[in-house]
Amino acid sequence: MRAVVRISAVVFLLLGLLTLSPSVGSAREVAESEAQVVQRLLPGVVNIFTRKVGESSDTMASGSPDKQVGALKRYYGSGFIIDPDGLILTNRHVIEGARQLIVGFSDGTRALGSVLAASDQCDLALIKVTANHKLTTLTLGDSDKLRVGDPVLAIGNPWGIGTSVSAGIVSGLHRDIKDTSYDDFIQTDAAINHGNSGGPLVNEAGEVIGVNSALYSDISNGGSIGLGFALTSNNAKFVVGRLLRFGRIKAGWIGVMLQDMTPLLSGIFGQPNLTGAVVTAVTPGSPAEKAGLTEGDVIQRIGTATPTDARDAMRQIAMVTVGDPAHLSVWRNGATLTMDVIADEIPGAQSAPNFAPQLNQFVAGGLQLSPISDKDRRMFNLSSEQTGVLVSGVANDVFTGEQTLMPGDLILRVQETAVQTPDDVHRAMEAAWAKGHALVALLVKSKDEQHWIPLRISSMKAPH
Repeated sequence: MRAVVRISAVVFLLLGLLTLSPSVGSAREVAESEAQVVQRLLPGVVNIFTRKVGESSDTMASGSPDKQVGALKRYYGSGFIIDPDGLILTNRHVIEGARQLIVGFSDGTRALGSVLAASDQCDLALIKVTANHKLTTLTLGDSDKLRVGDPVLAIGNPWGIGTSVSAGIVSGLHRDIKDTSYDDFIQTDAAINHGNSGGPLVNEAGEVIGVNSALYSDISNGGSIGLGFALTSNNAKFVVGRLLRFGRIKAGWIGVMLQDMTPLLSGIFGQPNLTGAVVTAVTPGSPAEKAGLTEGDVIQRIGTATPTDARDAMRQIAMVTVGDPAHLSVWRNGATLTMDVIADEIPGAQSAPNFAPQLNQFVAGGLQLSPISDKDRRMFNLSSEQTGVLVSGVANDVFTGEQTLMPGDLILRVQETAVQTPDDVHRAMEAAWAKGHALVALLVKSKDEQHWIPLRISSMKAPH
């Protein structure tokens, strides 16, 4: 087999030499076109940096954490701007459990972000940032137009090294990776690594046709092996609309379990070429039972949509507004019936926990500081000799835009003054404020690094 590959390569090389002049020009035009598309998109793509209590890595492309058990660890992901006033779309797993969230833009500036809403049934979330100018946005395209083989670009922040672009094709459509009952993923061989989560998958026109969300990887290296998955842009449009309107998806539910209708089952049911989804169970007291649906019914149409399989049918039902009828066309015992099933919300969804963490709101203002306790030393992996003042909370109004403090950081000095207690920090701040300084430089230790961070001091509050 290897010999065949080598021979083929020689043949193609000879053909390329015979047609060198025309092919070079066209290839160059394509490359320039792709470069122009990327340059137009980059201002709308963001890098996301969070700190979370340590958790184990999985197949999701959410970023590789520092290897400190039980400590607050740095994670990174990606996102893209969908509204010029600072609305950013990303994956829920990028922000879930974050104690602080920083958004990095293509021009090198950063801003604190807060979670506006996060879905409880789909791996998507909305972040809000405040900027002093209109931001560049990306456009969500029509993922239904995708074909296997279409070229795509993945943009994101792999391994936290900065915004990167990888190219590939659509390898498959409607993939089920067993994440939810509604799975509808685009598979691509464009390199998607840890940190790409939440970034855009774009087509040749520069439209976002997917949100990079997951990868399958060799456990030994955790990197891309050409099996990346993105949530479709059309599903993202639906989720964003519901999150902005309700703060959650508020998916329609009728109370059925469904199974793909296969050619074999179709023949057994006595009606060749049946398509759709067959009902396998009906929840007692559900809208489906009230409307008369029963096991063995084959749902062939939902409104104007023709579901291709059970997951597609579940997605179409979920998109029905709660309280509105789902107009069903059902095959039963050789006849086609029509029925209206009033959609309800999934039981328990109203009281489901809010996935959006309350970032940057757990402190009244300024910094929340504390001495280093034995528990802190274990959590943050600090030696018994380490001195300084622990940062346990940070408010938005002390952020300067260059760098920021995060929970778990240690303040070692306030300019020339070494500090051991929160009172030391506040006294040094007050002294600088008395001299008319609005900013002060802190020497901060973050993990194994030390750096100076400029900090606004006008909002600092004395400890009680």
